Amino acid sequence: MSDHLSDQLCHIGIDDTADDHMDSTDTIGDTVYSKHWLFKCLVNAVKIVNGEKSGDGDDGSGGDSEGSAQEPIELDERSEEELSILWDMSTNEDVMAFLYEIKAMDLFETIITRTNSPRFAEISAGILANIAINSDICLNLANKQHFRQLIVDSMSSSDIPFVIQVIRIVSASLSNSETQALWLQTIRDNSDHFLQTIHYTLENCLNCDLLKSVILVINKMLYLDDTIGQLWLAFDRRYECVKCLLEASDHLLSEDPENIEFMDYLWLVVHTLSLSGNDFTETQLVSNRSELLALFRRYICDSFGDSVDYIIASAHRAGALSAAISLTNQILCLSTYSSVEVLFVPQLCDCLQQLLHNCGEYLKQLSSESTHEISYQLAFDGLTAIQDIYRDFSQKRLHSVDKPQSR
Repeated sequence: MSDHLSDQLCHIGIDDTADDHMDSTDTIGDTVYSKHWLFKCLVNAVKIVNGEKSGDGDDGSGGDSEGSAQEPIELDERSEEELSILWDMSTNEDVMAFLYEIKAMDLFETIITRTNSPRFAEISAGILANIAINSDICLNLANKQHFRQLIVDSMSSSDIPFVIQVIRIVSASLSNSETQALWLQTIRDNSDHFLQTIHYTLENCLNCDLLKSVILVINKMLYLDDTIGQLWLAFDRRYECVKCLLEASDHLLSEDPENIEFMDYLWLVVHTLSLSGNDFTETQLVSNRSELLALFRRYICDSFGDSVDYIIASAHRAGALSAAISLTNQILCLSTYSSVEVLFVPQLCDCLQQLLHNCGEYLKQLSSESTHEISYQLAFDGLTAIQDIYRDFSQKRLHSVDKPQSR
């Protein structure tokens, strides 16, 4: 390991005898950051890893493996402060380019693989997540199959701050059109492990940041590759996809009612899943009918009720609202009035009527425009769907009210 890390330093072109000299050519790009300081920070990182009593195993999970005999270690205060500064620096484009030039990605990957320090692994993963928005770096990382495997395996780590950074790497990689296919293939190849980790996190995690990160990356994956949804439904033999998503949502809302707007992503995820399985409505929606309808009522009244005029502030919100109404309609098609009467309360009905009115007014406004940007076109499509779905929703409601309720 020591020789391997020394080879990486050769890429950088420094050794641990470098002095503290700094001249006017030392700055990184147009920044005031010092190359020499960064070099010294990387040398210190190598010393930390060399100083650990690492085992022979390569568990690929930031030193958090059940089979690992090593106890977690703490970074000393000075090293943690320096590495945290480097983590902040890594958001700068010139610093990203410089780290790419000196091949620092290999060093951070090795740290994640070898260290027994959770904080060291978190910072290293965080730096990689920051610099992965650079296209060259993102492609460099994606082209290494062993790195993709390391990151997917690391999602099952029990260290939450580390996993949050790992998911950021996945998210950044899925956001790059040149690297999406490679990462999606790795996820498919490891689908059982990946989905088991997702299920466990949604059902058991109490950390809101991690829950949000997981739901966001699920939404992105399903949007990019509908076969992921099919794999999830095939893996979900107990029909608990929606149930575990609802459990995560319940926790998010119990921790902070303001998370109600984040439920946009829950509706988008569930709606995409509904397109992946023929029996999804019966096995997933109707079986979780009470919870979904209660969430729908809260979503509409709390997220849109006091501000219905801005519901088309973005195509994203329009799409999420359309998904929520569509799923609710699917439930209504297989339900009696008595099982869904929670929906037909004055507050919710008033909100839905106001939403429909605003949708119609906004559609008129759009139709009078001579040109539309992409976001407006998406909003237009979403609004059209909302209008059609709600018209059917209203008719079904009125029809149900006119029917005598069966005993």
